[in-house]
Amino acid sequence: MALLPPVSPVLSANDSASPIVGAIGTVAQSMMIALLILVINTRRRPSASKRVFAAAGAACLIGYLMLWVLYFTAPITPMLLLMMAVLPSAYFICVGLYLENYPSLVPATLFAVIHTATTATNYF
Repeated sequence: MALLPPVSPVLSANDSASPIVGAIGTVAQSMMIALLILVINTRRRPSASKRVFAAAGAACLIGYLMLWVLYFTAPITPMLLLMMAVLPSAYFICVGLYLENYPSLVPATLFAVIHTATTATNYF
C-alpha cells in the first residue's frame, strides 16, 4: 500500500526454501479456489454443524482482516505472521466444510500445511 506502508515489509520474503514445495503450494491454492467455485454440492442439507463451520469461518476472516490492520500499524512479530498464514487457511477449510465441498478439502489442507510450515520456517 503506497499511502500507508507497513512498519517493515517482511511478507515479501515469505517464500519456501524449496521451489518445488512453493510450486505445490501454489497449485494447491489454485485448485482449492477452482474447486470451491466450480464444484457445487446439490445434496447439501442444513445441519447444526454447518452453523459451527460458518461461525468459525467468519471468525477466521474477521481475525485475518484485523491482523492486516496490525500488520500496517504495529510492530510485526513472528506470531503475527504465523497467524496471517493460519487464519486464511482455516477459513478456506471452514468454507469447504460449510459448502460440503469435500473435494476442495484436499488441496485446502495441503495449502494450509505448506503455507503455515513455510511461514513458521521463515520466521521462527
